[in-house]
Amino acid sequence: MRAIAGLPLTESTGLSECLDRLAANKGQGRPGSTYRLQFHRGFRFADAQRLVPYLQALGVTHCYASPILKAREGSMHGYDITDHRSMNPEIGTEEDFRQLAEELRSAGLGLVLDLVPNHMGVGHGTNPWWQDVLENGQASRYAAFFDIDWDPLKDDMAGKVLLPILGGQYGEELEQGRIVLHFEAGEFFCQYYDKRLPLDPQTIPLLFETVSDLRSRCSELEWPHSGLPELEVLLGELRSMPHHNTPDREEIQLRQARLPWLRTRLAELARRSPAVRGVVDEAVRIANGHAGNPRSFDTLHQLLEVQAYRLAHWRVSAEEINYRRFFDVNELVGLRMENPDVFAATHRLIRRLLADGTVDGLRIDHPDGLLNPIQYLVRLQILYAAAHCCGPDPGGPLAENGIEAPVVSIFSQHEWLNREPPLYVLVEKILERGESLAIDWPVAGTVGYEF
Repeated sequence: MRAIAGLPLTESTGLSECLDRLAANKGQGRPGSTYRLQFHRGFRFADAQRLVPYLQALGVTHCYASPILKAREGSMHGYDITDHRSMNPEIGTEEDFRQLAEELRSAGLGLVLDLVPNHMGVGHGTNPWWQDVLENGQASRYAAFFDIDWDPLKDDMAGKVLLPILGGQYGEELEQGRIVLHFEAGEFFCQYYDKRLPLDPQTIPLLFETVSDLRSRCSELEWPHSGLPELEVLLGELRSMPHHNTPDREEIQLRQARLPWLRTRLAELARRSPAVRGVVDEAVRIANGHAGNPRSFDTLHQLLEVQAYRLAHWRVSAEEINYRRFFDVNELVGLRMENPDVFAATHRLIRRLLADGTVDGLRIDHPDGLLNPIQYLVRLQILYAAAHCCGPDPGGPLAENGIEAPVVSIFSQHEWLNREPPLYVLVEKILERGESLAIDWPVAGTVGYEF
């Protein structure tokens, strides 16, 4: 095979030989029969490890593990992933998982892992990417990770995400004091039952318009050392930050760079200055109003009106929702897996598990939800090749999808395209009567739901 541009001949030859070995070994260790392991807080990796002798006696060749990445607290199924960068702490650590895999391997059993590329779990304030989008709107570094229509038909929804989480009409929930403003650990946010709603830091100065003039809160002698002058400057800096809907790339970068620093300054100021903390507490108390006095909630309403989301009654989701969901489940938001940044960000841990043989194959949940299933499935095969040929962590030069450019280039020319792909992959594709699995999908087959 010819050398790849910019890559020494010896290195390109080595990558090609590595792919040849993967292709030659592709038939080894394929499942003959599997046993499903459904992990949750009541059945952890350690519990499964104790079952290995029993599973070996059953005669299965592989265990088939439910999703293991960090999911919503208390999840019984794991399909509501909130963070792809770590294992679900409720079921064990990465080391626990590797010990289970080693125990299975010692017993002659393999391991197939369930992956969820189509969606993530949101709604409880534990998904850091989604929380960042709610806080920063289109200026969020994760705004393009989720399938959101930022320009829906309704003008009042432009640049906002509809959050149909309320049990009653918005005005009623607000005036009954069920949407509560908090300030904790230097951060302002609203709480609606178990839902945590971040607030755009650029809008926080609105809260302080309800309190008395800062200079009137202490004597002229105390003023320079009270922390209040710093608060005054800080609020001005927050107010002048770019809006969360700005289309200007430079302004977005400025906002992303400055806001974390300003938020840290506010937290530190409130921590060390009793006068500043007193002003903050008063602003929060006023904003939270008094049940039975609708006008007392005006400040909180004004604050919510300028956020990058709009709260709504849960019943409006069928008609007005402007983000793609897993079917009609509001708390499972669609990922734009066709975006190479999303693929790279969501598959780093999976790459490590593939690199050392901890996982023998993958089961892909709901590929029909993806914009481009074949693109995703091909990228999985390339990721597997990179994991085995280049190591567990990506290293430059990288292609746009975050995988080593030489591997991507060689892989596209390799004859595996005309043969069975090296990574064992099954898809949860429910074939209708008369429908066949697409022949260009690089997979071993379906999980058999059509049966």
